[in-house]
Amino acid sequence: MTFYLNGENTESKAWQYVLPASTSKLMIGKDLMEGKIFSGILDDLRIYNRALTDSEILSLYTNYASTATLPGFQNKLVAYYPFDGNANDSSEYANNGTAMGSSVTYVNSVKGKGVKLGNNSWIEVNDSDSLDIDKAFTFSAWVYRD
Repeated sequence: MTFYLNGENTESKAWQYVLPASTSKLMIGKDLMEGKIFSGILDDLRIYNRALTDSEILSLYTNYASTATLPGFQNKLVAYYPFDGNANDSSEYANNGTAMGSSVTYVNSVKGKGVKLGNNSWIEVNDSDSLDIDKAFTFSAWVYRD
């Protein structure tokens, strides 16, 4: 598993777990295992069913305003949440989310609007076969923690 911050590789760790197919909902901003809630702003959340290369990660960081037109960035993109006033998925799979809790708001962010979560609020996405991740995957997002 490799972690990036601002387009740069910051840490790599061995990870040998297999992600089983699931019938659980995808929770954006909520940890189901520990019950923790994220407090802050998320923007431009992307889920890929493949590992992006170092150069693709850097390109997402440096060209974030135009990634929809960059070649290859639709390849195995299984969910894309720009959070421009809603929790709709702009990928071909339409894994639209639903705001849960009373304090989900959409605020100015890095790319237009972002979603502000906290105070027991999150985004919930119904289960979909397209969200069953294979061995390699990438989660990409702009994150600002309160």
